[in-house]
Amino acid sequence: MPMVDSWIGRWSRQVITTRSPPLPDIHSVWSGRPKTTVGDEDAGMQTQRHAQFTLATPPVSLAAILEAGDARLGRTIVAHVDEETQALLGVRTLDTPTPMTRHDRTSRDAADRTQMELSDQLREIAEDMVPARTWVGGGINPIPGELYTVVCREGRVIDTLVEWQFMEAWHFSNHGTAAFSADTYVVTPHGWTGALDRRAGLEPRLDHGTSLL
Repeated sequence: MPMVDSWIGRWSRQVITTRSPPLPDIHSVWSGRPKTTVGDEDAGMQTQRHAQFTLATPPVSLAAILEAGDARLGRTIVAHVDEETQALLGVRTLDTPTPMTRHDRTSRDAADRTQMELSDQLREIAEDMVPARTWVGGGINPIPGELYTVVCREGRVIDTLVEWQFMEAWHFSNHGTAAFSADTYVVTPHGWTGALDRRAGLEPRLDHGTSLL
């Protein structure tokens, strides 16, 4: 079966190197993936991009985003970040919705409607905050921005359905702005982590009250 094995090998390499992999099953809780703790002693690692569409230095960027967005429990902050410099260009906030489960046809229909409404809300936020994409010489200009979502909530420092509902909503938001939809981070009173980003840390974190420490 050498020809079959060769074809499977080429197909596997093609899938692995695809720039934008398909969304995983967001209705699962991704708490079992290994995380890499980021502390002061890991400054060298913090200065490198860990993966595409993740923050280069999460502790620094998240602290700036939380301050600019007046972080508090129950609030989600959408941040416009320059991809190259990681400069924070703007923030918008919204109340964090409760994700809906899909256990039968009725609940699936209700969850789909709620998800579409969140997609519409995120598209409006993106279009209000980020310039539109422009076309020059028959092609689109480079897209310099990234849109990060930061969920502020109670609970463990793991990515859950609360965060993955934003990943799905961004996927279907169809905004035509000069920014890519990037990772969704969660910050709790115990620390932070990302949905795509496998790093985690103790700082920044939220107060158990309503505002940032």
